[in-house]
Amino acid sequence: MAAETSRPKVQEVNPTGPALAASLSAVLGLLGLSLAFVVAELDKGFKGAMQSLGMWMPEPRAIGPLSGKFTFMVLVWFGSWALLHTAMRRREVDLRKWFYVLVIGVAAGVLLLWPPVVESLHGG
Repeated sequence: MAAETSRPKVQEVNPTGPALAASLSAVLGLLGLSLAFVVAELDKGFKGAMQSLGMWMPEPRAIGPLSGKFTFMVLVWFGSWALLHTAMRRREVDLRKWFYVLVIGVAAGVLLLWPPVVESLHGG
C-alpha cells in the first residue's frame, strides 16, 4: 500500500448571501403584511381586493379579510425569497452591516401593525 501524504484540510466556507436573502425576504413579507393592513384601512376597494385574494383558502368568509392579507404576505415572502436567493446565492456579504437594515425593517413592520399607528394614518 502506498503511503498517503497528509494534506491540510481546507475548510469549506458557505456563502452568506442565501442567509441574507432568506432574512430580507422575511422582512419584506412582514412589510407587505403591514402595508396590506394599512392600505386596507384607508381604501375600502383595496380591502375588498384583499378579501378576494384569499378566496382560495377553505372557508375564506369565516376568516374574513385576513385571508387575503396573509396570502399577499406569503406571495411577497416567497417571491422575494426566490428573486433574492437567485441573485445572492453565491455571494459573500457582511451580515453585520445588514443586521441594522433587518432590525429597522422589522421595527417598521411591527409599528405599521400597531393599532394606534394605523388609526393615526387613517385619521381617527
